[in-house]
Amino acid sequence: MMAMQFKIPGFRGGKARFRADESGASAIEFAIVAPVLVLACLATVDVGLAIGQKLDIDQSLRAASEAAMLDLGRDEVEDLAKAIASENSTIASDGAGSATDLEVTVDRFCACPESVSAAVDCDSGTCADEASTYLFYRLTAEKEFASILLPAIPIRGSVLVQVE
Repeated sequence: MMAMQFKIPGFRGGKARFRADESGASAIEFAIVAPVLVLACLATVDVGLAIGQKLDIDQSLRAASEAAMLDLGRDEVEDLAKAIASENSTIASDGAGSATDLEVTVDRFCACPESVSAAVDCDSGTCADEASTYLFYRLTAEKEFASILLPAIPIRGSVLVQVE
């Protein structure tokens, strides 16, 4: 027994017709790729802005380190560091402010040449081999970068200055 085949005028087989027709393919490809490109561009902008703020913080700390080299005192160096940093950022007031405000701190301490991390008394501190102590200032600044797309990015800068 032979199967009967029907021929419909103007119909050329469903699969062959769709396989041969490529109109609109590039629009569909763009619709798939475009969201990924937009997200990548926004992430790049976020990271670039965070790096720019990190560079501003580092420049402010380097400028304030010049005052630390003159040994003006901890409070004076901290006030100057905050004044310099306030040109580019909002400074956190004492104990208040948001995470996106820049917090600047200055520590003045003495240490031995063999171990800068161990602070000693500046007046009566002695080191191994009767070496004299060195005076240091540590200037730090930190904040959180409020990102457009990415989670908050912590930004921190630190400078260690040896005075004596």
